[in-house]
Amino acid sequence: MMSQLLAMAVACDQTRVFNMSYGYGNTVKQGYEKTHHTCTHEEPVDDKLGYQPTVSWFTRRAIEAWAQYVATFAAIKEGDGTLLDNCFITADSDHSLARLHKLEGLAMFTAGKLGGKVKTGLHIDGAGTTSVRLGYTAMKLMGLDIKSYGTKSNETSKELSEILV
Repeated sequence: MMSQLLAMAVACDQTRVFNMSYGYGNTVKQGYEKTHHTCTHEEPVDDKLGYQPTVSWFTRRAIEAWAQYVATFAAIKEGDGTLLDNCFITADSDHSLARLHKLEGLAMFTAGKLGGKVKTGLHIDGAGTTSVRLGYTAMKLMGLDIKSYGTKSNETSKELSEILV
């Protein structure tokens, strides 16, 4: 419902910039006694699989929610395309290996073409870079004249140039 409300606010020009936080740390799985956050710290890595299977289940739910969120914007017709074609939506994780709160290899996602300013359908290897680069890129795309973004080890002045047209 929140996705639909937000997409309609954008479509009706009630807002142009928004921040929606999807926190699933307290999400639970039926038949599993711990929350997602606790699971990330306590579930051992399965030796055969090479990852934490229950954590993976939680992560799939988050990615499914992201896909539904993006699909909501794609379903609204606007001009010759969709609302998504004229938007730039970003998402990132606040950690990579949650068990250790690692910051290397953070997942970053984009959706929308921002009226043709952004390339889509790419996989970009951030090469151990901070996800702050995604926020910096978004601000530059929106026309902000800023020299850098973030603080300390999470400061950048480098765009994700691979996605720029």
